[in-house]
Amino acid sequence: MQMPTPAFQDGSEAGLFADAYQSWVAQFRVPATPDPFALFLRDHFAITTPAGDALSEKQLSPILAGLQQRYEPVITPAESERVSDDVNWEGLCHQV
Repeated sequence: MQMPTPAFQDGSEAGLFADAYQSWVAQFRVPATPDPFALFLRDHFAITTPAGDALSEKQLSPILAGLQQRYEPVITPAESERVSDDVNWEGLCHQV
């Protein structure tokens, strides 16, 4: 997948997080949660702790809260359709 052109040409940290979040939403069509987003940041944007580890939930939670308020995913009507009630679910789940 080709990464988007950064929206913030000044290379600011806020801009890099915004670009990463928008890339996440474009790829997965859902808001990010801390642990998977931390790995996404590490793997695709080289955003890590000084030791090279993925950021922690404590580090990402306030950043994600702001990004989720600003950049909500756009869901098309086709994506939001629910499975109709006439689907036969028998045999699709294992009985316990």
